[in-house]
Amino acid sequence: MQLKSMNKFVSLSFAVTASTLTIGTAPVYAANCNLDFSQMFVFGDSLSDPGNTNGVTIKKPDLYFEGRASNGYVFADILAESCLGLDPVNFYRPSRGGESSDGANFAKGGNSSGDSGLGKQLNSFLGDLEGQPANSNALYTLWIGSTDYLFGTKNYIAGKSPNIVDTTVENVIDGIRDLYNVGARDFLIPNLLSFTNSDFHKIQGIDENIFNQLTDDHNQELELAIAEFEEEFSEVTITLLDVNSTFDNLLENPGEFGFTNVTDSWLECNKFKCTVNPADPDGISDGYLYWDYIHPTTKFYQLIANEAISALKSEYNQTVPEYNQDVPEYNQAVPEPTSTLSLLGLGLSFLGMSAFKQKDKQKQKQTV
Repeated sequence: MQLKSMNKFVSLSFAVTASTLTIGTAPVYAANCNLDFSQMFVFGDSLSDPGNTNGVTIKKPDLYFEGRASNGYVFADILAESCLGLDPVNFYRPSRGGESSDGANFAKGGNSSGDSGLGKQLNSFLGDLEGQPANSNALYTLWIGSTDYLFGTKNYIAGKSPNIVDTTVENVIDGIRDLYNVGARDFLIPNLLSFTNSDFHKIQGIDENIFNQLTDDHNQELELAIAEFEEEFSEVTITLLDVNSTFDNLLENPGEFGFTNVTDSWLECNKFKCTVNPADPDGISDGYLYWDYIHPTTKFYQLIANEAISALKSEYNQTVPEYNQDVPEYNQAVPEPTSTLSLLGLGLSFLGMSAFKQKDKQKQKQTV
């Protein structure tokens, strides 16, 4: 599907302005995974948001790279560019660049899996189809659910939403179903990350173990639901990405992944208000896992992209190099040291990857 409601825009440049710094190193492969996806469509929350929310939720975006909830590019950016050679347009803020012929990113920070979040994103995509089938040769990514728990756990504890896990997983599966019904066949679905070491639970006044238990329950139920969907519809290929295991390994062995601080955020945050770290005003954040109270740094996204690309290349029996921190990374933006930001409302998810399964693109379509 080429988006009819948008013209092509200038592609995002990976060069940064003179006011930004390049920090850290992490592996990024060349833009060729030998995959035949002609487009990529992204749905999710702040960890996939390429700047769609900027100007709506974020009042002072200087601390965050081009409206992203990080100091640089997020996972969807890196995977699309470094592996698929694609630059999906920001659907809600197309002036930021990208190519509509490469697909679109609908993800918005703070969005939940419900009708007001993922539902609206899907409606935007389906409406733009204008009754035509979706591109069956595109990769569709749905990475969403953590916001449901971040802002719904208090109600869960109070007994007001006892079925929060069932509802959230059902919303994700319904999203896959809606896309499948219009022709989508290849999906990349990350599970959710534990909230270990983030400051969000402290801000909410909730034991992080409660968050983590909900996350574990979600991941188990999501895995079962995806298996059932694949069993019923043989044409679909759903790649479940196990971010939780990757993240746990990182927390246990940070040095092996090139991280030096997995407990503090680089930004100094007082609840949801963050400022430049006074101990590091020049923005040398290399080695930090968290950029703010809950969102990761680009270094983490690059780690996950590296693992994802390795899995993709391995699936096609290609030689995959070992993790190499000396490979130049994407440039990351660091703000001037006078900026302050209120980020209340930005949601999250994380990403890890298991394997990518190739499927026959020529099989006859099925309808759920």
